[in-house]
Amino acid sequence: MSEREIEIMRIAVGSENNKGIRLLKVNVNKPKASQLIQNIIYKQIRNQENIYIVCVGTDRSTGDSFAPFVGMFLEENGIKNIIGTIDNPCHTSNLDERLSEIPDNAYVIAIDACLGKMENIEKIEIIKGQLEPGKGVNKQLTNFGDLTITYNVNVSGYMEYQILQNTRLSRVLKGAKICANVISEVVKIMENQVNNENVRLKVIGK
Repeated sequence: MSEREIEIMRIAVGSENNKGIRLLKVNVNKPKASQLIQNIIYKQIRNQENIYIVCVGTDRSTGDSFAPFVGMFLEENGIKNIIGTIDNPCHTSNLDERLSEIPDNAYVIAIDACLGKMENIEKIEIIKGQLEPGKGVNKQLTNFGDLTITYNVNVSGYMEYQILQNTRLSRVLKGAKICANVISEVVKIMENQVNNENVRLKVIGK
């Protein structure tokens, strides 16, 4: 693996200290964690249209594959407007190019892995505000997003590349499946509400 590929993997991972308003931080193993996450996401996006979900990461590093797996699972669930999957990742080398695919009026959900304290491993954090990719390793990249979702895959502070490479895949997949399933459920709820409203308007119009 080239030094350039190593650098791409290192700077793609964010830190756990994103700017913005923290809405939730919960361990995915906690009872009803999925319901808590779903409620927060629903409250933030229920009135939004033209939602894009940007999953930042790479398939070349186990720890940093969290968001691309989320993107893959979302697509498998039939969710549209996904940028970043295992087969077509959105990473630091193509971040600006991929962000240019998003319309100006879109509401953007940014998803990324992060490294942090030991007690925060396997915690999902939801921030009302932009994702700061690369902050964890002091890299200046494009901040973006209206809502940020991060998943702490491992500890930070020392030899991040090796830590990411040696992160357990089961941990990554657990977080990715929970995140994707929750978002998919929220989207389905919103679609059902729209369909019910359309039916109601048709009845009124008769």
